[in-house]
Amino acid sequence: MEGSQLFQHRSSLFSGKLWMITLIPLLASLTPLILTAHERQPIEVIPPIIILALVFGLIAYIQLEYRISFGEITFRFRPFVRWKTAPFNDYAEVQILKISPLKEFGGWGLRYGSRLGKAYTSHGKHILHFVPKDGQKPKLMSSWKPGQPFNLSIKESELDSVEQALKATGIKVTRQTD
Repeated sequence: MEGSQLFQHRSSLFSGKLWMITLIPLLASLTPLILTAHERQPIEVIPPIIILALVFGLIAYIQLEYRISFGEITFRFRPFVRWKTAPFNDYAEVQILKISPLKEFGGWGLRYGSRLGKAYTSHGKHILHFVPKDGQKPKLMSSWKPGQPFNLSIKESELDSVEQALKATGIKVTRQTD
């Protein structure tokens, strides 16, 4: 029963409305190139377009995935963080919090907050905050290890499902009410 998967989450930076935050600056960068392309040699236009396409592709490739099983949660933040495992017996509780990602972490992505610690966020305003048993405080810019506080974003539509899955594991779950 240890390996039974109770919940799975997958999201990218293009989840929700965040794709517009990325797409608008890229289009703004391409517009002058396209409008002046007839005045330029193709060799002058092609490299910037290729660079912008690669940047856009990298952003599209960024993805948060996690799986809740009976004894642990495994997660990755592709392409920056490989699969990591956090055993639930290292944590006192999981708090489901509604936050402002801009205020708490400075945005979305692989972020650090002085109050909540390391965050792997890809969208939205809700996170799973893992509180260590030993009361360990967040360490900014340190590499993550099991037992350290961390945060994962969660879609609003999945709040009830993830709460039920976490409770099924036996870990204490508290949910912030709006």
